[in-house]
Amino acid sequence: MRTILSKILYIFIKTIGMLIMRIFFSLKVEGRNNLPEAGSFIVAANHTSFLDPMAVQTSIPAKINWIVRKDVIERKHLKVIHYIFDSIPVNGSVKSALTALEKGRVLGIFPEGRRSEDGKLEEAGNGVAILALKSGRPVVPVGIKGAFEAYPPGKKFFKPHPISVNIGRPLSFKKEEKEEIDESILQETKDRVMDGIRGLIT
Repeated sequence: MRTILSKILYIFIKTIGMLIMRIFFSLKVEGRNNLPEAGSFIVAANHTSFLDPMAVQTSIPAKINWIVRKDVIERKHLKVIHYIFDSIPVNGSVKSALTALEKGRVLGIFPEGRRSEDGKLEEAGNGVAILALKSGRPVVPVGIKGAFEAYPPGKKFFKPHPISVNIGRPLSFKKEEKEEIDESILQETKDRVMDGIRGLIT
C-alpha cells in the first residue's frame, strides 16, 4: 500500500514540479542523452537555491533519492516530500546510500553540502567521493544555471527567471575495497567531479 501511494504521490509532485519549472522558469535541459541507459548512478550538482532539487528531478526521468541533511528532512513542511523521494540523511550511515545504489536506485547529492551564498561554486566535501569510490557507480555531473537569480539564499520569494540544467557525461571511478580511502584519492575524485560541474556552468 505504501509503495503504491508513494508512487502516485511521486508522479503527482513531479508533474506539478514540471509545470512550475516550465511556467515560471522556462526550464531548458541539455544533455539527457548523457544519462546512463541502465543501472544506478550518482547525480552531483552545484547548489545555489532551494529550486535546485526540483530543477534536477524534473530534468531526469529516474526518481532521485536525495542525500539531505537530517535537520532538513525533519522539517514538518518537508517531511512528506522527503518520504516520497526516499531521501537519505547525510549524517546517517553511508551504508544506507550504498544499499540504495545496490538496489539500482539513483542518488542525488550536492557535493558542496550547502547553498552557495554568492552563486559561485564552492569546494566539495568528501561525501560524493566516498560514495563514488565505495560503490564504483558512475557520477553524472549536472550544472544548474539561473536558479540563484530566481531564488537566492536569504530571499523569501522567488522571481521568474530562466533556469537551465546541463547534464554532463558520466565520470567513472575505480571501486576502492579498502576501509580507509587515501586522502589523495578522495581529493582527486572530488576535483574530477567539481571540474565536471564547473564545465557545465561556465
